[in-house]
Amino acid sequence: AQHYIGDIGMIGTKVEVGDEMVDGYHVFVGGGYGEKAAIAEELFRSVTETELPSKILQLLELYIEQRMEGEQFVDFVSRFGITELRRLCLETTFVTA
Repeated sequence: AQHYIGDIGMIGTKVEVGDEMVDGYHVFVGGGYGEKAAIAEELFRSVTETELPSKILQLLELYIEQRMEGEQFVDFVSRFGITELRRLCLETTFVTA
């Protein structure tokens, strides 16, 4: 219910896969409150329920790899911007342990 102000927010939706409609999400990042009040922006649209965990993990791995010392996630998103984050997520594949 806090998808527009959370670090990572999701809105449930139906996603077309072939001839079927499956459960999925639109993924938002960069929201904040208080001194860092901001409305999150859409990073991924129409991600299937089965693809969602790997997309979120990829985003978090990118944050861990690229963050500056002490940088909070909201600041990381702001520094890169939604367009650059989307590009990096599409171009980057991480190997997880």
